Parts: sequence; structure tokens; C-alpha cells
Amino acid sequence: MLALARCSPPEHRLDSFDMVDLPVGAMFQQLAVGLEMPYVLELRLRASSPTFDVHLKNVTARDVLADLTKRDPKFQAERRGKMLVMWPSAPDDASSPYSATLASFKAEGGVGDVLRQLMEQAGHPAEIRAETAVGRRAVKIDVENVTARDVLALVAEQAHAAIVVQPGLVSVRPLHLGVDKN
Repeated sequence: MLALARCSPPEHRLDSFDMVDLPVGAMFQQLAVGLEMPYVLELRLRASSPTFDVHLKNVTARDVLADLTKRDPKFQAERRGKMLVMWPSAPDDASSPYSATLASFKAEGGVGDVLRQLMEQAGHPAEIRAETAVGRRAVKIDVENVTARDVLALVAEQAHAAIVVQPGLVSVRPLHLGVDKN
């Protein structure tokens, strides 16, 4: 359960953040959806994730992210302006294709099309599954010296979407559809 105090960005303050028996990735998604913040969640390929109980009071989104990454140090997370990003920690981060730096990336069009261009340029083929409502939202990206993960974050922010990245798969959906349990 997520209880949001009456306040405005940039630093949301939560009256409480209570989650039971969930992996940190699912808690991260609950936080982002509850705050109506776009997000990118990159998951590693592994059979199972440990689950935790979290009971925090009077905390900010950054406090929750710090707590989650303490509980499962295989992840790192940060708030980037009006959005949240969570991805694998080292050594998984170094081997992630989304950590590689792109000299430049320029694309414009629907979310699905832009993500296909990104995966092609990054040399990492992946199936793109985008809910129709968000897959056609127009985005425009023109950046230099960024990682593929940075581009994913920009797409999520512009489309006000949730992006979950797994090996070989990028899922995109509107925030209101909730949490991906995978």
C-alpha cells in the first residue's frame, strides 16, 4: 500500500510505503505507478528474485529507492527529474547492452518505432511489445553521448509510459495499467 502525502513535485513525500512479499522490481513499479511517474525497469535474466517486506513512513521517492537498493544490492535506481529508473548493478550493469554508450541517437515517431530504431542502433535485437494506447504516442529524441538506457528513459518520460526491459523483450504500456508481475 502506498499513501501519498499532499505535496507537489519535485520531491514527493509519502506518508507510508508498505509492501509485503514482493521483489524490489515490483515495489519499484508500485512506487512509480502510485506517484504517476514514468519509469524504466531493466530486469536481469534469472529464475527467481528474492522477496521482501517494506514498511517505511514519511519518506521521499528517493528514500524508497535507496531502501530498495539496500535490500537487493543487485539493483541500482535513481530519480531522473520526473521519472524513475532501475537497472542491474555491477557486474550485470557492465554486461548490459543498455549500458553501452551511443555517440548519438536521433529518431522521431511513435514509441514503438523509436524503440525499434534504438534496439537496431544499439545492436541488441529485442521484441517490442507496446500497448496500442502508448505505442503510437509521438516522441522525438535527438541526443549525443548517451547510453541506450538513457534513451529508454527519455522515451518513457516523453510518452508518460512504463517501460520494462528484459533480455530480448521491451514492454511498453501506459502507467494506468499498473504493475508487470514478471
